Amino acid sequence: MFQAALKPLTSLAICLSCLALPADRTAAYELHDGPTGVLKNVAGKTFEGYTLFAPTVKCTTTYLINMQGDVVHTWESKYPPGLYARLLPNGNLLRAGSLSGQPVKIGGAGGIIEEIDWNGKVVWSYTMKSDNEIQHHCYRQGAAQRLPNGNTLVTSTQQGHLFEVTPAGEVVWEFVNPIMKGQPKAFFCDATESLPGKSATNMIHRAYRYAPDYPGLRGRDLSATRPLVPGWPRFLDVYKPLNTK
Repeated sequence: MFQAALKPLTSLAICLSCLALPADRTAAYELHDGPTGVLKNVAGKTFEGYTLFAPTVKCTTTYLINMQGDVVHTWESKYPPGLYARLLPNGNLLRAGSLSGQPVKIGGAGGIIEEIDWNGKVVWSYTMKSDNEIQHHCYRQGAAQRLPNGNTLVTSTQQGHLFEVTPAGEVVWEFVNPIMKGQPKAFFCDATESLPGKSATNMIHRAYRYAPDYPGLRGRDLSATRPLVPGWPRFLDVYKPLNTK
């Protein structure tokens, strides 16, 4: 039993030694093979808040995570992703979904927009799917959100890569989506997690950071958290001690 408990830590340590990431790096790491979750979090330099993202491939869950990468809230839909999700000021989620029987076969085709309240109830929806038109992509892939402290949160769609960069160009927060085809995984491997055409299974088309006092979060208890990848340590909890002189 003791050996089984050590297996995740041993595997993660081996992966980290292969990466050999410099502790003082300031640029975003273009990840191909390695751990997932929060890779960097510089306290005092980041814009503290909660990050919303909807994994692109075969995932019906939208996640709200804290700065450590732990889940504070989720929304479920019965539809695969339509590549767009935002938190409204009333705390509801506005999310695009992908319908079956689409009139054309194009990447990013959706067909329905849903508003889902905090408790998971669909309170509004709009369908846009006919022989002549279909909702798709919703404002394109990739994003750059200017944060109130002057930093910018960047969504690099491929390989589910998010990072926060200061005006001086220093990366102070970094995250790689561990949700691949709807399932959490502690490691990403380009050779096994790529779709035809080289798209990655953990893509995120757009992500947004919300301050704790954002109207949609104000007064809500976000203290109960859970790990994105159950049973595995956070990357920074293991990586930081390895770089302590």
